[in-house]
Amino acid sequence: MSLILVLLASIGIFYIAREIIKSCRECDDKEAEKIIFSYFFGGKNKSFNSDELGRKLEQNISQIIGDQSYMKHCNLARTLDNHGLIFFGENGKLPYIEISVDYKDANEKQRLESILTNKVKNYLEICGLPNDILVHWEKRRDIEFPMLKIEYTKTKEQKDILDRCLAVKQRNILAQYAAVIDDTEEEDLNE
Repeated sequence: MSLILVLLASIGIFYIAREIIKSCRECDDKEAEKIIFSYFFGGKNKSFNSDELGRKLEQNISQIIGDQSYMKHCNLARTLDNHGLIFFGENGKLPYIEISVDYKDANEKQRLESILTNKVKNYLEICGLPNDILVHWEKRRDIEFPMLKIEYTKTKEQKDILDRCLAVKQRNILAQYAAVIDDTEEEDLNE
């Protein structure tokens, strides 16, 4: 009987704590639950460290493109004045990571994008941040290199901006693949 009471009290405390976190942090149920679980089970909600994440990304790049190609990237990075091959910045709206990396073919490009974005998402989650990201490839103008740009969020305002950007991107994709309706088809049949 006492075990049931302890279990019920624990469940009640969990829901109360979740509601308090939701109101203080202005987040949803899922994010509040992540915070609670990470508090009790450890390893989560550490502070965001760009150096640590940069090292993890470099290790993954080295494994994907191979050591010889990676060494060429490192040699190139030493010659750059403005920023290296991995750069953390903020454009006034969203924080971002720019990863300049050359790839052999479309398969390697897809592998790089998939593995590096998953690494960033996992790291954001460990830090207690939302793991929604906006990803796109650009051309780095100073060295004519492909650059993977990953935008993420740290605050509620940034999350709202990112959500709007993702919604616009989704609408554009849907519009691009929407069926074209031929309004003149009926007129053509009548002629």
